[in-house]
Order: sequence, then C-alpha cells, then structure tokens
Amino acid sequence: MRKILKDLDIDYSSPCPFSEKELTWADVLLEPTRIYVNSVLPTCHLLKAIAHITGGGLIHNVPRILPTHLAAEIRQDSWPKQNIFTWLEDAGNIPKEDMLETFNCGIGLVLVTARETSAELMAMLAELGETAYVIGEVIPRSEKPVVLR
Repeated sequence: MRKILKDLDIDYSSPCPFSEKELTWADVLLEPTRIYVNSVLPTCHLLKAIAHITGGGLIHNVPRILPTHLAAEIRQDSWPKQNIFTWLEDAGNIPKEDMLETFNCGIGLVLVTARETSAELMAMLAELGETAYVIGEVIPRSEKPVVLR
C-alpha cells in the first residue's frame, strides 16, 4: 500500500477519492480493526471453526483452521468489494489471487458451520447487527487448501 501511494505521489493527508465521508487517506488506512467478540460469542454453539483474516488474506488464514484433508472453496463474487480494495487492485495492478493472498478484501472473519445450521447462523448474525455473507464451503481437498471460484 505504501509503495503504491508513494509511486502515485499521494499524500496521506489528501482526500481519499472513494471515501463516502470525505476522509483523508490516513483516516481510511488507519481505521481500527473490528472486534467481533460480542457478535461471535452467542453463535459459538453453531461454529466448527473461526479464522480472523489478517496478513496473509483468505488464502493463508483459512487453511489454518481446516484439517489437511479438507479445503475451502471460496466464491469471489459472493460479497461486495470495498472501494479501497478495488482501488488498490487497479492502482497497483495487483492480480486478484495476490489480493486474496495479502489482504482480507473486506472479509475480516470467517465462521465455519455445518450446512444445516448456516441459515440459523446467518439469522443470528443479522440480529446482532452484523452483515454476513456465505462466501463458500468446505470441500474434500485435492491439491490446494483454497479453491477460488
């Protein structure tokens, strides 16, 4: 991110062009990490695994919560892309897979549940004020631990 901003001669105090609240680049980039504990604790009885998506993105964080014989199939079009990630991908000419390998791309936490309890989990999260998406499923692993669709 720093390299792209430097290469484009963008000052951190300048207005961020895609900010709906007219924030500066510094404001957008320094937005605090979401804390999910109050939303996740009530759902724990439905969960099989949880992954906090930090450095390493979806591609490196999700496999850490799966047994080696399973993989995650992630549908890239299953959640809306945040403006910052679209901008970063375009401005930095970063391939989509590299984006998912480096950034959370708008998915801060992955909750894994059984197919039978997914509707209940989604309803609970909505009641708790969370915006959640079904972004994929757990499948038998063939080669890669994450399959992008």
